[in-house]
Amino acid sequence: MINFSEVEVELIASITEYRYLPLELLRTIIKRDLEVIATALRRLEDHCCIERRDKYYQVAAPIREAVKRDRRFDKKDKWKKEIAEAISAAIAEYKNDEQMPITLLESANAAAFRGATVPAFVSNLILPSHLLTIARDCYDRRKWAACLDFCNQALAMGSRLTTDGQVEALRLSGLSNVRLGRDVKAIIQSLGTYTTRSARRNRFFIEGFDLRNRRRLDEAEKKFLEAYALSPRNVHVNRELAALYCKQRRYDEAVSYARAAYRAAPTNVFLIDVMAEALLGKRQLGFQVDEDELAEVMQALERYGDAPGSSFYLIRVAQGLYSNRKYTDALKIINQAIERTENHTPAYFLRAEINMSLNYIPQAERDLAKIDQLLTDEGGFSADDEAKKSELDIKILIEKHEYSLAQLEIRQKAYFLPYYVAERLSNSLAKAIEYEQGVVDSKLRDWAKSRLAR
Repeated sequence: MINFSEVEVELIASITEYRYLPLELLRTIIKRDLEVIATALRRLEDHCCIERRDKYYQVAAPIREAVKRDRRFDKKDKWKKEIAEAISAAIAEYKNDEQMPITLLESANAAAFRGATVPAFVSNLILPSHLLTIARDCYDRRKWAACLDFCNQALAMGSRLTTDGQVEALRLSGLSNVRLGRDVKAIIQSLGTYTTRSARRNRFFIEGFDLRNRRRLDEAEKKFLEAYALSPRNVHVNRELAALYCKQRRYDEAVSYARAAYRAAPTNVFLIDVMAEALLGKRQLGFQVDEDELAEVMQALERYGDAPGSSFYLIRVAQGLYSNRKYTDALKIINQAIERTENHTPAYFLRAEINMSLNYIPQAERDLAKIDQLLTDEGGFSADDEAKKSELDIKILIEKHEYSLAQLEIRQKAYFLPYYVAERLSNSLAKAIEYEQGVVDSKLRDWAKSRLAR
């Protein structure tokens, strides 16, 4: 891991916030001597942390996602506001200069979003494409309400926005509305008025995304597959299908979609992660996997996903140990992941499973209580989280020999549980009842026998 100086941290944080910044503007907003800034920029370039395009600097593509998750570069709102005001002041010097760089226009909009007062003349120079660039950035940063606002501004420009631009604005609006729990019927209808393949694919994708969010997983799968039929190489479609199958533990089906997404963008940590999850899950279920491919994926995940404030790599290392039944080692690693990202629910889900394998039932129950708290604090359960937590709750009931309650939970949670998960849990319950030496209700015994006799 590279150790950065305070100046280097500020430079990377500034460039991350505003995408492209020239040396002169960096000097203005960071308020350091030019020599100090130039030296820091050279070192960052030497370590391939930033890249230069003509006079402008940007974060190097392979590490952009890692930088966004690295806590060292997560500055307070006060710092961001000060940077925004400094950029606004620098832009004001252009006034009626017709040669104002487009990159500074984007910075002006971003500064306005962060609360700075930008010159009035800037609004006359803004193109819809600038607004969409900022909208995408807002979406990536989970600022969905802001993303919607910029998309609406872009769509309001009407004829100045190309057809592809209109579809992209509707796509981002649809995704943001789903994230916010809002209705997307109007957006889906609007996409239906376009005849392009891209518009049709995005319509199916948003329908699937919305259905998944509303726990209608089988219908969501059908919509994602319709989107896939229109664009089998699309990274987002492949990732959603892979993630959906991973959540249902249909890892063998997930691998091909995960591989297609990963090969298309081999430095994107989210795509690397779902590829690792699919391969490790497949191995855990006893299917054969290409160990060389798994090693390559894990190396990539370590390279792009192992940084302060990120637990992608550690979680998959723990999952790998868990799949090899090295439960004690897996527990040590997942504890490290939780220390690094203490509010990351996937880490607690995995630790609960590891604790159950070690027969640490009270510890597993505490993990599930923590998951419940985290998801409630986030504003509610997604369909995936609801299904996974229900599955673990039922497994714990089986481990505690509370068979009647487990059977009742399976029946009551059928709405949340994917068919494959419900079947797997029912089979596990039946086997547990069959091998139970103690007293079991005769009706449960008969149910278990009939199920295992299928």
